[in-house]
Amino acid sequence: MGFFGGVAWAMLVARVCQLYPNACAGYIVSRFFAIYLLWKWPRPVTLKNIESGPMQLRVWNPQIYHADFVHKMPIITPAYPSMCATHNVSTSTKIIIESEFKRGAEITDKIMRGEASWTDLFGKSEYFRLYKYYLQVNTTSADVDSHNILHGFVESRLRQLILKLEGVDQIVLARPYVKSYDHEYVCKSDEDLERIRQGLLPVTPNASGTVEAAAVTEKEVEPKQGDGDSPATTTEKKAFTSAFYVGLLLKKEMKRSEDEKRVLDISGPTQSFIALVKDWDAWSDEGMAMSIRFLHQSQLPDEVFDGLPRDRLPSTLKNGSAKRKRESQRGRENGTPAPEKPAKKAKTSMAAVPSTSGVAAASAAESAAKTNGGGAGEGGDAGAKDVAKPMTAVAAGFAAIAAPVPPPPKQSGIKLKLLSSS
Repeated sequence: MGFFGGVAWAMLVARVCQLYPNACAGYIVSRFFAIYLLWKWPRPVTLKNIESGPMQLRVWNPQIYHADFVHKMPIITPAYPSMCATHNVSTSTKIIIESEFKRGAEITDKIMRGEASWTDLFGKSEYFRLYKYYLQVNTTSADVDSHNILHGFVESRLRQLILKLEGVDQIVLARPYVKSYDHEYVCKSDEDLERIRQGLLPVTPNASGTVEAAAVTEKEVEPKQGDGDSPATTTEKKAFTSAFYVGLLLKKEMKRSEDEKRVLDISGPTQSFIALVKDWDAWSDEGMAMSIRFLHQSQLPDEVFDGLPRDRLPSTLKNGSAKRKRESQRGRENGTPAPEKPAKKAKTSMAAVPSTSGVAAASAAESAAKTNGGGAGEGGDAGAKDVAKPMTAVAAGFAAIAAPVPPPPKQSGIKLKLLSSS
């Protein structure tokens, strides 16, 4: 999904152990975060010098291969032929990994000073409290074997969706969750099965707080017995589902529609990703289904919070700073001047976004108006609802995000002074 794998993490730890061969485990952990927080990516992390062998095999070399040159956080395997173990890191996941290095360095620094304990470093993930909007990628299959294959294929291709979302001007960062939420349902009617195929899972509450579909889990269904010992015939159908989540960090200043609502068009990336999955050779229209829903944080199911409160946490990644990190390299190459900073924050409300599956999530703002009879607070911002036509944002209306200007290098010896032509 764009994060480091087990081999990559092991090589990072091994490199720190090479630097501190006689250090204890606690010191190794503290230096781990401190070193990689200051690491100058894309400088590669290597355990030994890259060597060429007797066989004509491709060895990682960014000076020869352009595909190796674009790796954002290269970690090189020591055995011949040397390869990059982190070729799948994207711009968004690079920002997330660097922010986690920073957070880990701050916690371990407090631990070494005696101001915190090691349990603070291993707390539960608060991923579903960090962002205001999420994408829910749902896959459904009729049997468990085909669903396991579909689950693995979608998980391996989810990085393509992240790359497409990063190309949307209004999206600063797209962060995938590292695991999926899998369920097995027994549908009592074709209507219930169709709703699950469209992404309206029973575990997802609607605006009134009740379940969306009448389907129940298999554990709650008792087999019906007919005459004798043979079970009675039934029309119930099973559905195996998996839900992947992608957190979205949006720009504060977005293009507005005629009714002064912010507009976010993600129909292109989502529909192209669905088309990519359906072009798969093992895809079956009869036994498989896929949908992508745009959800407000208040519309997420209870299971994803794992006992944590639902209130959102302030994001450590600011909209402007994260975007500047994404475009810093491009800005240095093009020499784009820095635009003026907006003087005031604009009060905005999210506009309706079409559901790529044909089924839209309920609007949190409308639900708050119905239940409370009045306006909505922070959790009552508008989510996604059905619209007749997809809304398109005009990229020309956005101001460019300036890249941070690097400080001038220190020079020694003769200092030159430019004289005017006059």
